[in-house]
Amino acid sequence: MIRQGANLAAGFRGALAFYPGCGPKALLQPTISTTAPIALFLGANDEEVSPAFCQQAADRARQAGSKIDVTVYPGATHDFDDPSRRHQSVAANQAAMNDVQAKAVATVARWKN
Repeated sequence: MIRQGANLAAGFRGALAFYPGCGPKALLQPTISTTAPIALFLGANDEEVSPAFCQQAADRARQAGSKIDVTVYPGATHDFDDPSRRHQSVAANQAAMNDVQAKAVATVARWKN
């Protein structure tokens, strides 16, 4: 948690979620309800996590008033940000990793202000 003075409310400023489980068995509740923003980063070709389920979960959360941004990387697979040769041999994973690093840093910096 980042605090910049006694007047700030306790809690999280936001959350970054990389290829999270969004299916019915993974979520604690069918609709995510939060006052802190969430940034989801997904690979369109994820073989473990369904980007479609995550999009649906994000849509339900937004309809309930939560702030959720979703970025889906075309052609990227699960663990697209894993620097191993196996994962980075997929060109889409390389592009996703480069983009997500910049976006994650910028997003956290925005939440700090």
